[in-house]
Amino acid sequence: KTPGPTRTRPPREMWERDNFRLARTAMPKTPGPTNAKPPREIRTAVPKAMSSSFRMAPPDYDPELIWVMGYPYTGPGVTLKIIEFGTNKSMATNYGDHLEDYDGEEYVAQHEAFPIDPIKYPNGPFWHNMDQDRDSPVLLVKTHCGGTCMHEEGVNCTAAEYIGEVSDYHTWREACRVGRGFKPKITSTYRRLQEKTTPAIESSEADELAENGSRRRLVLKTLQKRTPAKAGTRQRTAPYPITKVKKAILNVRNPFVIIASRFRHYGKFDEYYRDRYFNAAGLKMWCEKIDEQHKVLPEFESHRDKTNLIGNVPCWTELFRLANWYKFACRMLNKGFEYEVVHFEDYTRAPEATVDRILKFAGLKFVQGKWIRFGQYSPVYKWFTEDQLISMARYMEAIMKPECVEPLFRQYFADGWINDMSVTNNWGH
Repeated sequence: KTPGPTRTRPPREMWERDNFRLARTAMPKTPGPTNAKPPREIRTAVPKAMSSSFRMAPPDYDPELIWVMGYPYTGPGVTLKIIEFGTNKSMATNYGDHLEDYDGEEYVAQHEAFPIDPIKYPNGPFWHNMDQDRDSPVLLVKTHCGGTCMHEEGVNCTAAEYIGEVSDYHTWREACRVGRGFKPKITSTYRRLQEKTTPAIESSEADELAENGSRRRLVLKTLQKRTPAKAGTRQRTAPYPITKVKKAILNVRNPFVIIASRFRHYGKFDEYYRDRYFNAAGLKMWCEKIDEQHKVLPEFESHRDKTNLIGNVPCWTELFRLANWYKFACRMLNKGFEYEVVHFEDYTRAPEATVDRILKFAGLKFVQGKWIRFGQYSPVYKWFTEDQLISMARYMEAIMKPECVEPLFRQYFADGWINDMSVTNNWGH
């Protein structure tokens, strides 16, 4: 090949003379403020906008995670309320669209969800309490696992989430580390107001919130009105790592009261039931409605035509999910988990002993001067007849392994219920 033309660079002084822009860039620069991010190991796990309202976690924060698991309305939320108030520490939840403040007030799809560590756990768990310190060495994490959603306002409940997750063990287990995040549309406005109006709360001053927190509660109520439900994104998260979860607290409650609680929750948002049928007749209608709606799903095919099994069983589709849920819970916890069973009724029958048992299991302690803040204000509705209760108990026994049923649910029936299915006067707590 013949050599081509060579391109010679002009002398430096000629280049600078003929090109002012390049000459300017060649001038020495004075060092300015750097925007470089801090090393990964010293980044904080607490959002900047919230840093003035509570004690932040140290840079090497690596807490132990303990699942507080149970079917909805069995007590995971009550457990977190009690422990957070007694320890002055925020616990965690898989559901960042359900948060609470120091007073135990709940905020659904109104405040941005922040993971306990955006680097290690970007998909959750999320901090549960907006006021308490976020530096507990042990975090109780609320989870309902899979197969528990209903067609509630603001939540998309697909067929896979409704019944698919509770029909396959491995899918259900993965759902134990899946939840929902929430990001409001007015994030910048919320952060700006939150930073200006939230008072700084040191651990020793947390109790003073009860006295001087009226201003902050007013601000939160204002934010709540400015950020109504659905004014943001509620997104299902990807599974987070399970390597840190070795222990669990399993919450159990009377299955018939669970169904009544789900109906009461539904009735609050439906004028038809709230105004006219918030009673036994309404519960019967609601059960017939959800059974008819879901029995066409293939997972119910083996049960929907057995009238001798489901003929006198209201809400049999919901009982099917509940029984399968605890069957899978027994299977998972008996494979390498250290766990503690807590019945909802234990909080009213023996609150001190129950909370002491949880604290000892988790390795936590109440701060001096704190007490067990728990009150069951909902009335007891005995909306099922005795014949229905007997049929419901038989149905649960038929679809749930006895070795799991006996220790978890026996107390809700008379002695020997697996044999004679008698459930007289022992269900309505």
